Amino acid sequence: MVFGLNMNSKLGKLGLRSGFTLIEVLVVISIMGVLVGVSVPGFRSYERNARVRNSAKALRSFFWEAQSLALAPKEADIESYKIFLEKGWGSDNEIEIKNDKDELISQMYLEKDVFIEDISLGGSVDNIGIDFMTGNKIGGNIVFSRVGNELVISVRSSKSILKYDVVLNSLTNNISIQKAP
Repeated sequence: MVFGLNMNSKLGKLGLRSGFTLIEVLVVISIMGVLVGVSVPGFRSYERNARVRNSAKALRSFFWEAQSLALAPKEADIESYKIFLEKGWGSDNEIEIKNDKDELISQMYLEKDVFIEDISLGGSVDNIGIDFMTGNKIGGNIVFSRVGNELVISVRSSKSILKYDVVLNSLTNNISIQKAP
């Protein structure tokens, strides 16, 4: 006799079973499946948006790098550092900083599935050259290969509606990033 039950009785053999029934296990598995099914699309959307945001931040940092190089050039005979941008999908989304001798100084790549959707300098253009000037009085000044004071580079993913603008202002020599409307 254990805890007042006779182990030889039918109630003792059937009443002390432990574990889950098949229906309980199936209910728990189906609830977990629904939760996973609801959370995966949200995570993918977050991941795509993060790629766009990170690419815009990396592009802004790349411009800051070129501007810093222009403020303190490593060689005395360098007059400017250049970045050339093209709208749309590049062959590998590579962007480079070159000096005026056409020597490669630095390069970066946009994140997977992220591209430059638009380049605007008073109106849409397909490509643009950006010079960061060196020199005592003009060190770090931003000069565009086309006429205009504010360059807006729109970066987005092919799989996301989120878009960020990297804004270069040649009057204030300011480089900023903002979420596009």
